[in-house]
Amino acid sequence: MILKKEELLNGTEYRYHRLFKGTVTERGIIDYILSLDESLRLNYNAYQTIVFTVTHRKPNLFRSFIHEKQRGLSAKMDQALKTFRQSERAIVNALSYDYSNGLVEGINNKIKIIKRTAYGYRNFSNFRNRIFIEYKLLETKTAA
Repeated sequence: MILKKEELLNGTEYRYHRLFKGTVTERGIIDYILSLDESLRLNYNAYQTIVFTVTHRKPNLFRSFIHEKQRGLSAKMDQALKTFRQSERAIVNALSYDYSNGLVEGINNKIKIIKRTAYGYRNFSNFRNRIFIEYKLLETKTAA
């Protein structure tokens, strides 16, 4: 629950939890957990800020957040922010533009599946034809 996006936490629906010996909301559980440790609260807020900037595609907010001095964060979160600073240009580009290589990755995955299920084609042209048939780029000949 602590990894859930903050905007998706339910703050109105009460449910019974044995730990609290009563009804409590998801938001109430998170508030209780964060009240136990200040360092955890700071790391949680940093994590939620990063999730928000990436989810809502806000490159300027992301850039300003990773460059402002954060105090009280864990070594792991500092390392993550350092990695973000090193890859800042690529991350900001990904947040700024809608381009993706997801289609190409999907095609590559499908070709790998064809290779795996065929246990290897002896003839490359047969393998090539199978790929074209899968993507409906080649008509199959049917006996009439």
